[in-house]
Amino acid sequence: MNKELLIIGGSSTALEINEAVQLGYMDVYCAVTFVIGDNEKADASLNTIRDSEVSEYVSGKEVSYIISLTNHSLRLKIVEAMQREGLKAVNIIHPVALVSPTVKMGLGNYIAAGAIVSVNAKVANHCIINFDTIVGHDAILEDHVMINPGARISGHAHIGGRTLIGTNSIIYQGIKVGNDVLIDAMTYINRDIGSNMICSSTRQLKVLKRLKWN
Repeated sequence: MNKELLIIGGSSTALEINEAVQLGYMDVYCAVTFVIGDNEKADASLNTIRDSEVSEYVSGKEVSYIISLTNHSLRLKIVEAMQREGLKAVNIIHPVALVSPTVKMGLGNYIAAGAIVSVNAKVANHCIINFDTIVGHDAILEDHVMINPGARISGHAHIGGRTLIGTNSIIYQGIKVGNDVLIDAMTYINRDIGSNMICSSTRQLKVLKRLKWN
C-alpha cells in the first residue's frame, strides 16, 4: 500500500473529507496530505504542503487527489494543474453514505455522511454531495455541482455544471436547472431554471417585537 491522497484545500470540507478517508480508506492510502495556498497558514497538526510544492512532492509517487474548495474558477484551474502532473482524481464516499450500486459516477466526487444517491442516478465529476442530502432516482448531476446539507434533488431532475444547491432546498421531480446557477437556502424549485441565474424563495426575516425578561 503505497498510494497517497492529496486533499486540495485546508477548509472544514477538507477536514470532513479526511475524516471519511480515516474511516473508510486507510486500507487504500498510506498517507493523506493537504495542499494549501502559498500564503495560507498551515495547521501544524496536519501533513501539509504548498501549491508551489506539489510538482516536487508527487514526483515518483502514486498519488491521487480530491478537491475540497468551493470556488468554481479555482476548482477548474486545479483540475487542469493536476492533469498536467498526471494525477488522477478519486471518489471519497463516507462509510455511512448510501449510494445505489446502479449509480454511474465519474471521478473526484465527495459524498458525505448520511447522503443518499438513489437508483440510476448519474454523478459526473468533482461534485460535492453534502451531509443528509438526497439525490433521487435517475437524477443527473453535471461536473462541479455542489449540494449543501439537507437539500433534496427529486427523481429525473437534471442539475447543470457548477451549480450550487443551498441548504434544505428542494428541486422538484423532473426539473432542469442550467449551468452556473446559485440556489439559495430553503428554496423550492418547481420549474425549469436557465443558466447563470440566482434563485431564492426565502422571505426576509421579520422581527416582531423585543422580549423583556424579568
